[in-house]
This record gives sequence, C-alpha cells and structure tokens, in this order.
Amino acid sequence: FIVLSRARGARIATPRAVGVIGASDLPAPFRLHAAMDGTQEGVEGDATARANALLEFDAEQERMSYTLTIESATRAFTVAHIHRGRPGSISTPLLRFEELPASNGTISRSRRVELDAILEIHAEPHSFWFQLHTAEGSTEGTIGGPLVAAP
Repeated sequence: FIVLSRARGARIATPRAVGVIGASDLPAPFRLHAAMDGTQEGVEGDATARANALLEFDAEQERMSYTLTIESATRAFTVAHIHRGRPGSISTPLLRFEELPASNGTISRSRRVELDAILEIHAEPHSFWFQLHTAEGSTEGTIGGPLVAAP
C-alpha cells in the first residue's frame, strides 16, 4: 500500500501492515502554471495587470522553485498566496510569497515547502488558486488564476 499524506520517514500503521514512507513513495518533481488577471477574481481586480507563475515542486527535496512575471500592473503587488478553493472563496493561504518583482518584471526563486503542502497540491492542483494582492488582506487590485499542469 502507499500513503502519500504523511511526512517522509513517518511510521504508519494499518490492521494489515506497518511501513515507512520512503523516497520511492513520493511523487516525481512536477510543474504547475497559473495565468493570472483581474477578470478571474470575482472582485474588483486590476483590470490591466497580467501575471504568470511557473512552479516546480520537488517532494523529495521539500523544495519549490518558481518564476513569477508581472505585466501591465498599475500598482505594485506586495504579497502573493496559493489558496485552497476558487476565486471569491475565503480560505487561509497554503503558501505565501513575500519576494515579488518590485513592479512589472520577473523574479525567480527557490524555497523550502512543507512536504504535506506539496503532497496536497500534487493530489488536487485544480483545487488551488494563485493570487497577487496590492495589500495584505485586501481584495482591491487583486489578480489571480487557477493552478494547472505546466508543459
């Protein structure tokens, strides 16, 4: 059997088996993409801004690399999140991005991500939404888009 919802090295038990999740039980590195704009948000998003995020997750290394490009923004974005759910829904961010391009431009970074978060995103990427905000906790000027498989 395979259990993908526990941390690597965690002991698992069932009535029939006991095992340890090893690297071979983890998903291979995978890539997701989000094409963002204000029209997908269902709130008063930025009408002209566009952004693209390319995310690569590596469960074995517990890392995510990302490239974020922002175009045609009239205001600076200050924070980005990956949320569970769809636009207009209120949910706690699963991942927060604090390093963003200063204005229109591109930034590439790599960071550590909890294994549980990677496994949750891998299991149902269509259940997550990438958002850029002009201010924490505000929907004004927000743009966003769903996570989808990247080529």
